[in-house]
Amino acid sequence: MKQYQIKLNQLDKELNYLPLHKQVNIINNIIANLQQKKILPKSPNSLGFLPDSLDIMIDNIGNKDKVQEANNLLNNFRSFLSREYGVWSLPNLETARLIKQEYHVKSSLEIMAGNAYWSKALSQVGINAIASDSFSWAKSSTTGEAPIFTTENLDALSAIKKHPEVDLIICSWAPNFGEDDLKILDLYRSLDHQPVLLFIGEKNGATNSATFWQKAKSRTNTKVNRSFQSKILPIAKRFARIGYRIFATKGTAEFLKSNGLHVDLVTKVHEGENKDDNILNELRDGKIDLVINTMGHDIEKNSDGFIIRQMAIQQNVPLLTALDTADALLTALENRSFATDALK
Repeated sequence: MKQYQIKLNQLDKELNYLPLHKQVNIINNIIANLQQKKILPKSPNSLGFLPDSLDIMIDNIGNKDKVQEANNLLNNFRSFLSREYGVWSLPNLETARLIKQEYHVKSSLEIMAGNAYWSKALSQVGINAIASDSFSWAKSSTTGEAPIFTTENLDALSAIKKHPEVDLIICSWAPNFGEDDLKILDLYRSLDHQPVLLFIGEKNGATNSATFWQKAKSRTNTKVNRSFQSKILPIAKRFARIGYRIFATKGTAEFLKSNGLHVDLVTKVHEGENKDDNILNELRDGKIDLVINTMGHDIEKNSDGFIIRQMAIQQNVPLLTALDTADALLTALENRSFATDALK
């Protein structure tokens, strides 16, 4: 067990706080899978505590320094994975299946594959996967000695030229420096047959160069993106189990319904504002007792998320902007609620 993991488990035992224990278990499970070279079945829940949840944790435990130390370790898990395993993006089989389904993929080429975790995931869901990497980064990193899928020693441009016939070209966590991503984009646009080009990472963030995002005509796939953020499903199920009625807009409602939950559909802010089932009208009419609206890119004043949060505040409806806060609230509610389960 690495020192990072030893220290985190020591703090978990010492602090004895259930929400922390759940996150430490997630990390232990991820590390166990990586050591066995296994692909996760689903995307793990997000890690770390946001300020409001951190304050609750400090109030419950009292040891501010140890709480912050534990939270720092949680937030540095990605750095640990990149150092120890050469993993910048954790693949999972659920997302791999959705990529296959949504883009009708039978064959794929992973460029800048690193240790080729995504190629292994795609291969396990029935895609004829090819992985490629120049391994220039591996000269200064021992993590490059442990690919888990057969990988061709090719730079990205050479790999695309060698395998132009694939259905999908995928690149996970491309560097946000240099011009390699622009060269890939230019070559891709020159191809007679254009497969799906899929980048996994943070748009306008730590992935790809700023110029790339200016020139790329990107489209997001809600189903695929949501599979990276699976925490909403178990949270919704827990609310339903203790008797809460769930309202959601179309995309989220379809996702929750497909996983067996009963959901009341509401229209978005700008979709039929005069309709009774518009989210703002439901809030005005007092039909909603709690709003969970995570803050992502929708911070502009005319965005749906901003307007919903503002309306919740105006109507004195409790507002949660982070799923870990919802998790902490649920833990408290479950301790004093009767739940209903079907007999088996």
